[in-house]
Amino acid sequence: MWAFMAHWETGSGRVNDVKGFSDACLKHGVMGICDAVSSLGVGDFNIDDYPGIVAWASCPQKGVLSLPLTYAPVSFTDKAIEMVKKRGCRTYVHHPILDARHWGIVDGKDVDAPGYHQTHSCYAVAAFHEALRIILGYGRARKASDYKYHEAALRQAVEAMGCEVTSDMPSLVVLNLPGKLAGKEKELVQGARAQGFGIWPTLSEPVQVRIGILNQLSPEQITEIVSRFADAMLAMGAEFDKAQVMNQLKSYYAKAA
Repeated sequence: MWAFMAHWETGSGRVNDVKGFSDACLKHGVMGICDAVSSLGVGDFNIDDYPGIVAWASCPQKGVLSLPLTYAPVSFTDKAIEMVKKRGCRTYVHHPILDARHWGIVDGKDVDAPGYHQTHSCYAVAAFHEALRIILGYGRARKASDYKYHEAALRQAVEAMGCEVTSDMPSLVVLNLPGKLAGKEKELVQGARAQGFGIWPTLSEPVQVRIGILNQLSPEQITEIVSRFADAMLAMGAEFDKAQVMNQLKSYYAKAA
């Protein structure tokens, strides 16, 4: 009845074939559900272009750049809604934090206000809506292009340090360390994080290193990321010329400008 996929998968840094998934759902008569947690607000795509997918779910804290704790953008087709109405689902309407009664709409009408004073929910929704307005003002196509532009700069820099990039997402790079440091990925990540530089290991084996650039879309920000990663690599015993790496990065941005 259901099929599920992640559009962009941050664990591996891979972009999955959403059109192929949608086509397969139509072919086999199942309803597709798509996780767009890492692609919403980063990629330039239209969910209506994929008719095999009846439900989309995302989150506000990645590409959308908002931090409401309890709300996330979702979209359902009529087919999915009818199935939920038929089979039922869990509700969190009485949960003190997940309470959403006072901004919900049922049968085309506003739901009655809650019976006690609560401001968290409406503030969170307002913050989320403002984040969406910022994205629309920036331009979806422009933002997607900017991510590709800066990811290419970061990719080029870490490859110049001897790393092998295995990802194809524009919002982060996933890499293998050069031979001398292979197997020390977790140690490198821990050392970097101890210095306030937030990179991550992958959750699956063999462990790789992930460097995110979510909403870090300026030459200055990417330059700092590259510099701090270079320092972390050198502290672990890597052998490369940091000045050469930084000059190459500077040339990339100068040429593009």
